[in-house]
Amino acid sequence: MRDRIMDHLDSNDMVSRSQHVFIHGRSCLTNLLVTFEAWTELLHGSYGLDVIYLDYQKAFDTVSHHRLLMKLGNMGFTGKILVWLEDFLLCRKMKVQVNGPYSGWLDVLSGVP
Repeated sequence: MRDRIMDHLDSNDMVSRSQHVFIHGRSCLTNLLVTFEAWTELLHGSYGLDVIYLDYQKAFDTVSHHRLLMKLGNMGFTGKILVWLEDFLLCRKMKVQVNGPYSGWLDVLSGVP
């Protein structure tokens, strides 16, 4: 499934050159190396450098499944792939346990399963 999705993104030029994760031959490590190289060049060129760190984990926790599916449809994902993704994301439920008792079942409307 991943390969078919990536083929679609690649063939339609939808993947940024700065994307590293989920790209063959690239990883979080290659992203870090490219970043450090750019910072080193700036510092050796006597330029100032400010760095801001962001925690994207919480951003993924707020992605609406319906909105994500709509965007994927707008990107050209249709047919069986979109149906498979809908089946994977929609109608999920969860409950949590804190110090013994469980909560009731809740619908999962966003986040990464």
